[in-house]
Amino acid sequence: MPPPHALAHARKAYEGTTRTERAACGMGFVATTGPEATHDVVAMGVTALARLAHRGGLDADGKSGDGAGLMIQVPRGLFGANTAVAVLFEWDQRAREILAQALAAHGMGVADWRAVPVAPEELGEKARRDMPTIWHAVIPRPDAPDGEWEDRLYRARRQAERVAAAARVRLYIPSCSCRTLVYKGFMAGTHLAALRSTPSRATGPGCAPARPSCRPSCGP
Repeated sequence: MPPPHALAHARKAYEGTTRTERAACGMGFVATTGPEATHDVVAMGVTALARLAHRGGLDADGKSGDGAGLMIQVPRGLFGANTAVAVLFEWDQRAREILAQALAAHGMGVADWRAVPVAPEELGEKARRDMPTIWHAVIPRPDAPDGEWEDRLYRARRQAERVAAAARVRLYIPSCSCRTLVYKGFMAGTHLAALRSTPSRATGPGCAPARPSCRPSCGP
């Protein structure tokens, strides 16, 4: 054990070097070793997310939080094979056109815009006041292998974000992928499943961040 004067010196040397802001995110991963996708894994992911609620901030209303989300495989039973899905939070009606144009610039199109069913009453008052319209853009597969397709989707998302920022169009794209789909919002993790109905029908591995590092400035 070092002498007391050594400890005092160590503490003194460390003063002022600690960051004033610290993240306290929690994250859980659930997967199956079998070849078949199963909803049981997603259900366990939802349960894990609820049990990580103590790692995120919670408003006095008991519902509004600083962000919770669930990442799952694209549910093929809902969207079909050979499709990617972009999740779009839309506060400005120009947002969909910006995303569609970015996808077109990378050789992809939008076959359908699916309005995501939600239950706003599951949100706290603060999040509900600024809640966006949430869309799933269903994107057919281009003539490209999986790796190139995923790369195109990423570049299209980044282009849409840059164009929107330059045009002062408020949007947020939680995910744009042929592999994974993200559900997230400004609520406690215990309320995510009730807000979004789709995860209850989804299958596949799940990842549950209690406080996602990338999220909109407000709204779910």
